[in-house]
Amino acid sequence: MTVIAAMDCGDYLLLAADSEISHDGEVRSFQKNLAVLDGTSIAWGFSGAEELALEFGHWLNAYSWTTADWRKFKDDAADELSRGARLDNVCLVPGNLLPYREQYQEIANGLPAGSVLICLPPAETRQRMVLEWVASNLRADGYRVTTLLAERFA
Repeated sequence: MTVIAAMDCGDYLLLAADSEISHDGEVRSFQKNLAVLDGTSIAWGFSGAEELALEFGHWLNAYSWTTADWRKFKDDAADELSRGARLDNVCLVPGNLLPYREQYQEIANGLPAGSVLICLPPAETRQRMVLEWVASNLRADGYRVTTLLAERFA
């Protein structure tokens, strides 16, 4: 299962998702996998284990956003997701890299379990500053973070 998050960066929304869904672990189909949470700047999605993703979606919609900060949300979401799945790794990429999913997914799959792969857009953009901040905070929280330049894929 892949969980997709989106970040409101002011002038744009940073998000990534594929459109493949598996049914009963065998049959695959394609559909939109992103949903926007009403009243928030958050979009989320999934691919893979549909039942687990739907359960997580119900949890996400019921989550108390009025009392949560991002660190608490990250911890709560990790607890909820760990009930039914093990996340091998996470990829954060600019939306323009979605056509190159196979390439960065292959790199991410080669990283140790629990790693985060972040593809950085060109220098001097707000999007890059946000992703560098995310990388720094994840490292500070003990995550193994690998960064690559987006130019590698374009």
